[in-house]
Amino acid sequence: MAKILVADDRPLNRDYIVTLLRHFGHELMEASDGLEALQIAKAERLDLVIADLVMPNMDGGELVKRMHADPDLAAIPILFYSAAYSERQAREVAREVGAVGVIPKPSDPEIILAIVNNALGLPSSLFPETGPAPTADWSPASALIEMSLELATEISPGRRLQRLAHLARKLIGARYAFVGLLGEDGETVKAFLSSGIDRSDGLGTVANNMNFTLLPLGSVLSDMMRDPHPLRLSKAAASQLCGELNVGLDWSAVESVLVVPFTGPSSIRGWILLADKLGAGEFSEVDAWVVSTLASQGALAHERAEEHLQAENDLRKSKAMFEALFESAPDAMLASDNHGRIAYANTQCEKMFGYTRNELAGQPIEILMSERFRGSHSAHRNGYYLEPHMRPMGAGMDLHARRRDGTEFPVDIMLSPMDASNGMLVLSVVRDITVRKQNEQKILELNRQLQTRVDELQTANQSLETFSYSISHDLRTPLRAIDGFSRILAEDYSPDLDDEAQRLLNVISANCQKMGQLIEDLLAFSRVSRNEVLRSEIDMIELAQSVLDDFRALEPARQIEIKLQALPPALAERAMVRQVLVNLISNAWKFTKRAPRPLVEVGSYRNADSDVYFVRDNGAGFDPQFSQKFFGVFERLHRGDEFEGSGIGLAVVRRIVRRHGGEAWGTGKVGEGAKFCFTLAAAPVEQIDRPVLAGKDDTHGDY
Repeated sequence: MAKILVADDRPLNRDYIVTLLRHFGHELMEASDGLEALQIAKAERLDLVIADLVMPNMDGGELVKRMHADPDLAAIPILFYSAAYSERQAREVAREVGAVGVIPKPSDPEIILAIVNNALGLPSSLFPETGPAPTADWSPASALIEMSLELATEISPGRRLQRLAHLARKLIGARYAFVGLLGEDGETVKAFLSSGIDRSDGLGTVANNMNFTLLPLGSVLSDMMRDPHPLRLSKAAASQLCGELNVGLDWSAVESVLVVPFTGPSSIRGWILLADKLGAGEFSEVDAWVVSTLASQGALAHERAEEHLQAENDLRKSKAMFEALFESAPDAMLASDNHGRIAYANTQCEKMFGYTRNELAGQPIEILMSERFRGSHSAHRNGYYLEPHMRPMGAGMDLHARRRDGTEFPVDIMLSPMDASNGMLVLSVVRDITVRKQNEQKILELNRQLQTRVDELQTANQSLETFSYSISHDLRTPLRAIDGFSRILAEDYSPDLDDEAQRLLNVISANCQKMGQLIEDLLAFSRVSRNEVLRSEIDMIELAQSVLDDFRALEPARQIEIKLQALPPALAERAMVRQVLVNLISNAWKFTKRAPRPLVEVGSYRNADSDVYFVRDNGAGFDPQFSQKFFGVFERLHRGDEFEGSGIGLAVVRRIVRRHGGEAWGTGKVGEGAKFCFTLAAAPVEQIDRPVLAGKDDTHGDY
């Protein structure tokens, strides 16, 4: 059969034509205006277009012109279907634009079929030859349209199905009518209504004495619904079918039955049963088609009404949820119209501003604003309506709201457009930020006090460092003089000095040397804090090797094992890092003097996201409980007569690594050695793979 497009802006008109033509095997498509019809025609291979003459966006005449101008569409025949013009005027428009004919509204089915078949080049009659030919005065088309409108306007679902039964009975002329509606499973009888029974007005009622809720397997009804097709039954078969419907009716006098299944666009399924046609012995196939059309319209109306009711229920639920959220919100919420007048306000709004919602209703929203903002707010509000979107109000500004008593308080306001039945509203969410502002002021004051203390500490540290540098520098001159004069006495007057005098001069010279080293260490410590850190990439293996070579050169005869592992490069100041290695290796060199097989090891390992460098020895070690003490200035864990030193070396190490953003720490045990580690926080440098120069890789032990 043919593929036909029906274009009409009224769904009911489309439904009638679509149902009629689909009943006779055609494939139907629908469009609600001429523009949509043109798009479908371009996308589909159509055999015929039936178009309303008056439609929005593009009328039927313009549609014909557009299609005839397109070589791919020009050959498709087009029929007008319209009641907006007289038939003579409609035919004139059809001739003018090139439409092949006109179907007037309303028209009998046989007239519509004849015109459609003529346009398609098919035989003019598709009604079964076995059925009676429609008489000239029989016009079910207009009746079907009127009944479909009546069904569409009925609100109650139950009464809608009752009306369907009554209208089918009235349209065909039957003594009884029944409508069955199946559930979603296709087997459970969801509703069963009748017409012609138990009601003096003839409308009918629900059959309450049904003795089944499922269609019996193997029954006439169940077989028909599995393979939907109309059934016209004689007296014997009718008795069998009606026996399945125990509705308290004496079926012995029933002469004929017509059962028509119907299916809605989605899930509506059911049947209409007519019993005893008045004035005739049998129901015809024309009767079956007419009832099928009415049933389809009834199912469509029922389904659309159900969807409408569901939409209303969803809308009510959504509205109730919004109202609950609106009322339970922790912030003040109010909605205003495009004139800036308050339409709704919640409980928090009443509490925050001191007005009741009835007092706020209809008031300009500026009543809640600080007076200094009211003058400019009207322009800002109009600008928001030109481009409504969710955003904070007055971004970057300190907003203040005004209570009923005239007091003001700081607020944050979020704006959001909201569609309503009477137009767009603006939802304002207002949050009192008084406590937050107070906390911010406290934080600012604390930060100011903290900065003052930092400045004071920096000044004190600078003064202390300057004082230390000055004192250390000024002490060197008299210290040199003492050392020099003691040497002169020892050299020039040695014959005149006894042994005790010689000893005392040696003590003076030794202590001058110690004091001189201490002064040099203090100056070095002071310079670490003053000098700027200039980072560059350092080859740590080369640097460590040069420091170890220097110590080896000082004591070439000493038997000491040295291990240098592969070290990753560092991004730091070379001179400072060299000082760190010198101080750590110096300690290891010093504290292994009494070890039977002295060992000094320099290595590294990866810890989290940083490289850790270490210097380990097997010397005197220390008590772990004092692991932090020796990083202080002048802190020593061994007596001066055991191991020489000023107690400043490790303090210099920690200060240098901290200036690089790293950290230094140490572990050890008495008599088993020590391990001092440090990191240099900086951007990662590409690893340089180098072999171990001596010894084994680090085992990451504590010491």
